[in-house]
Amino acid sequence: MHISLPKGMMFWHIMRNEKKKIPFLIDGISIATFNKKVGLNISVFYETLCRPSVRLIQRQLKPVWWELKDYLNISFVPYGKAVYNKNDDGIWSFDCHHGPQECLGNKIQACGLSILKNDSTKSMEYISCFMTYNNFYPYKTTCFEDIVDNLESKTKHEECVNSTKGDEILAYYGDLTYSVQPSITSVPALTFNGVFNYDWQHRAINDFKSVVCDFLQSLKLTACFKTNAFI
Repeated sequence: MHISLPKGMMFWHIMRNEKKKIPFLIDGISIATFNKKVGLNISVFYETLCRPSVRLIQRQLKPVWWELKDYLNISFVPYGKAVYNKNDDGIWSFDCHHGPQECLGNKIQACGLSILKNDSTKSMEYISCFMTYNNFYPYKTTCFEDIVDNLESKTKHEECVNSTKGDEILAYYGDLTYSVQPSITSVPALTFNGVFNYDWQHRAINDFKSVVCDFLQSLKLTACFKTNAFI
């Protein structure tokens, strides 16, 4: 599942409380996929206050990304075990695994990722800044401010977090999370080239690089051979 939302494209949004499909537009959201000629597409499903999610991003994804970033398309999906609802008045509500602060963190990150769009390096820097063991009160607005260098983007981020646009993005991330088959039962979780596989998942949590290098084995990358990453 190589997921991106090109600007202005129509998507079907599943409203669970109404049990029907309602089309809507999300302007400019891209959850990732910085298309490269040769590469591996990875989606990361996680929660902002989940310590295993922090550990995966800091100890596995971040170092491997800097070694092999020319070959990796990483999509971040901050949602996890949350559920959402939209009432008849158009008011959104979210119930997150680690409480309201996590819902806010998920929304902040979702808005930041939608603005950073196809800049893979800035997206990784943003998420790895945000996802630390001491996150996150007060929430880390400085992470986004440190990444972007223009007032317009900073204003857009604040407006997104404080509006229904941020809710719509977060709900869409929820739909992405629950659409994975077989179903994700815990986070963090990863898909590789759109496939969720329990064996890959188990290995990647503790040795992400070995899984990545297996997928890229035909390229005979020096970074993989140096650490005997091939299995």
